[in-house]
Amino acid sequence: MHTHALAEYMRHIGPTTCTLIGFALEETVLATVIDGFHRGHQFRLIGDALACRGSKACEHAVYRDVLMELAQAYAPVQPMQSLLPSVLHRAC
Repeated sequence: MHTHALAEYMRHIGPTTCTLIGFALEETVLATVIDGFHRGHQFRLIGDALACRGSKACEHAVYRDVLMELAQAYAPVQPMQSLLPSVLHRAC
């Protein structure tokens, strides 16, 4: 989703906490969380549902850990397991 369109959508839905998962942690996910934070939106990241490409500068695990620490400055990181109670509750 284009950044402007996402910002407009978030403004339209009002206060809520969005859950983010995705592949491009070092690009799209991190940019969305930082931009949203500065716009007053709340996000939570599902740590075991986030991935990144890696870096030639260091080992993949180290690179991911650094990105996750940076992301935690803007949104809490939770495990996938934390979503199950709310999903099961809505399904009943």
